[in-house]
Amino acid sequence: MEYTIIEKKAFSIVGIKYYGNNSNNEIHGLWEAFEKRINEIENRINVTTAYGYDTWTEEIATTGNFIYYAAAEVTDDTKVPSGMDLIKVPSNKYAVFQVPYDSPRIDKVIQSIYKDILPAEGLELNGDYDFEIHHQKKEKSVFYFHVPIK
Repeated sequence: MEYTIIEKKAFSIVGIKYYGNNSNNEIHGLWEAFEKRINEIENRINVTTAYGYDTWTEEIATTGNFIYYAAAEVTDDTKVPSGMDLIKVPSNKYAVFQVPYDSPRIDKVIQSIYKDILPAEGLELNGDYDFEIHHQKKEKSVFYFHVPIK
């Protein structure tokens, strides 16, 4: 799988949180809930772009639980709607992968990036998070998966 390496400055996102292991595809429902509330988010930077932001918990190795946000990028001075959170993503270098939406098992593609591609390329992680960028109007066939690296 091909990738590019980019530098990205710090940015902020506001979104709705999910905690669990997605065993029943709950993240799909999270995105539906987010789409219904997206217009409550003030000061969005790009109204056609959404973020899936993922952080790992201490239990991920035993339960598979993680934290995931369906979110939108905002200016730093935005007001956070009730039931949503503000996340400040740090400046970092990222390996960016184009992941097709029609992959039969996107979770397996992501696992392969972490378990196979990054080690084979000698890329080391630089953080306990990753994020997806979804361009709603520009490209509906792929999303861009960003992994922070050293």
